[in-house]
This record gives sequence, structure tokens and C-alpha cells, in this order.
Amino acid sequence: MAVKWHVFCLALVVLAACDGGKGIQPGFETGPEAFLRGEVTDTGGTPVAAARVAYAVFRPSNDSIPLILGDTLTNAVGAYGVLLDAEGVTPFEGRVLVGITPPENSMLLPDTVQDTVSFRSTDEPRDTLVIDVVLLDEGE
Repeated sequence: MAVKWHVFCLALVVLAACDGGKGIQPGFETGPEAFLRGEVTDTGGTPVAAARVAYAVFRPSNDSIPLILGDTLTNAVGAYGVLLDAEGVTPFEGRVLVGITPPENSMLLPDTVQDTVSFRSTDEPRDTLVIDVVLLDEGE
């Protein structure tokens, strides 16, 4: 039994040293985070459900290649929210580009908005970027 315990402990030490084969630098297992949320409405204040919210996060050191890309849909009340996790990097101030595409067969126009948010280490309070978007009607 003692031999098996030592083999198990040795395996844990080796895995910890190799970071489980993930190739992530020690101390950066989870990266700095920020939260992005908002609401999408039309000019009359009606929530826009099922609008596609595409987002990209850029670091100041490389403003042409996004560090994070993703998309989500608004819910029934036009709200959306995503956790932005920048794995493998140190905290930074990021530029967030958000593109809203209205649901199919909608008379609303797409829109793009950008702002900045602080990506903080996971032991600090998470910064939240709120981007509310009002989509214009094609006839406006």
C-alpha cells in the first residue's frame, strides 16, 4: 500500500510541474476577467429578443488581433451577459467591440458599439462593462 501511495504522490508532483500538459504558464491558469452585460431595445424601448451580440476584446499592445471572440443571444427581455476570461495573460485595460445583429425578418438595423473595461486578476472584484444598445428601425 505504501508503494502505491508514493507512486500516486509522484504522479501528482509530475502533473503539477507539467501543468497537466496544458502548456499554460504557472500562475496564469485562469486569466484576468471582466463581465460584459447590457440590454438591446428598439427606439420605442421595446426589448429585442434573440438579437445576436458578437464581441471582441483587444489588448492595447495588439489592437488588430482580438484576444477574445464570442457571441451570445439576447433573452426574452432583450438582456445579455457574458464572462470575459483572458487566459494566459496579465491584467490589462481592454477595448471591447460589440456588434448587435437584430433577429431575422426584423426591420431593425444592426449596430456596433465599443468601450473599455479593466481585466483584473481573479482575486480582485470583477469590473463590469454595461453596453446598452438602441437599434434604429430601417425607416428612421
